[in-house]
Amino acid sequence: MEVVWQSIRPLLEPLVTPETLKLHPVRELNELCQKRSYNIIQETVSRTDGVTRYKMEVEADGVIHQYEYCGSSLKDTAKKIVCKEILNSLKKVRGSL
Repeated sequence: MEVVWQSIRPLLEPLVTPETLKLHPVRELNELCQKRSYNIIQETVSRTDGVTRYKMEVEADGVIHQYEYCGSSLKDTAKKIVCKEILNSLKKVRGSL
């Protein structure tokens, strides 16, 4: 079994472990908000003439973090971008989360 594993392991590199697994930004933000009792104050989305506008505001420890995306991406992609930017903003304020 060890010989088989050594021959297969290089094909699987890099191995994904719980420590190296990156969460989807939407899930990561939702879990962080639940864990730390942050409030999602506003979340609005609209799509007109092929342009998506997605805005979100999160209150964390009395500070409001907000980001607005405006572009041609679909709603799900826009939400991912907005959540990623808000996570980056939270990380700047709190250091590493």
